[in-house]
Amino acid sequence: MQGADSSVPQPQLYSPQTEVWGVYVGGDTPHVWTHAEVEELGRHGVRAVLPIVVPTQDPAIRWWTLGGGDTGGYEYVEQLVRDAIAWGVPPGSPLVLDIEQATADAIGLGAHSVSLGWVHACTVHDVIPWIYAGESYFSASAAPVGEHRWLAMWPAPTPT
Repeated sequence: MQGADSSVPQPQLYSPQTEVWGVYVGGDTPHVWTHAEVEELGRHGVRAVLPIVVPTQDPAIRWWTLGGGDTGGYEYVEQLVRDAIAWGVPPGSPLVLDIEQATADAIGLGAHSVSLGWVHACTVHDVIPWIYAGESYFSASAAPVGEHRWLAMWPAPTPT
């Protein structure tokens, strides 16, 4: 199955060969996709969307420590789930937590707690937990039951 994602709509890239498109529905993203923009994907033959939420990328806000170091920032990630549901993500759908590399580096060994918090928040709200992150995050986080992983791999040098 071929897929792609973009923080903003890119109609020139849509095609029936791209079966799934990741769309940003909440959190610290430059653009939250509108329902009309998602519908446009379908008109170009994209068959499914994968909703994504992004925790803050501000290094001064260590969201994964909120509520105590062993909670993985549960209250924070649960709010991201609530935001996605308010956007319109229906029960039973996948929902991706986007952990960018700088955030993963800062989280370090707290990755397992974050993953546990994410799985719990998604389970409570009846969505399927996915995490998008690089190898270093997943190496520090033993996968909790129910977590699906989307491995970020960037060529060296990372494209601009």
